[in-house]
This record gives sequence, structure tokens and C-alpha cells, in this order.
Amino acid sequence: MGRSIRGMQINQAAGWQRKHLRTMEQAYRHRPHYDRYAAEIGELIESAGNSLGDFFFAILGYFLEKSGLGGKKILRAS
Repeated sequence: MGRSIRGMQINQAAGWQRKHLRTMEQAYRHRPHYDRYAAEIGELIESAGNSLGDFFFAILGYFLEKSGLGGKKILRAS
């Protein structure tokens, strides 16, 4: 059966941050707001720790903040 995201760990040895940043640049660098958000999203990706759940939570918080919903309370359902 499936595992919960809370218990999953990020494999730091896989070099996934660099790959994702490169993919993001290739896909979005010509879009109007890429320059505005790329550095901040890059920092979130590069600073990801070992917990996949914590990383998802940080990314969700970032996008809620940027979309004007940053004051909302986010609860983790575990």
C-alpha cells in the first residue's frame, strides 16, 4: 500500500535540485513573470531538507503567499 508523504525522505544524493531548476528555466524562462519568481523558487528548491512533506508545505506556503492567500491557516492532515 502507499506511504504517507510525511514519512518520505528526499534523496539529496540524486542531484534533483539542479535538474529541477534547469527544467524550470527551460520551460518558463520566456514567460512574463519568470524573472520575478525564479530566484525565490530556486531558493526554496535549493534549501529543501530531507523531508518531502516539509518541502511540499514550504512550496505550498510560498504559492499561497504570492497568490494573496498567505494569511490563511494551513493544517497538516496526518
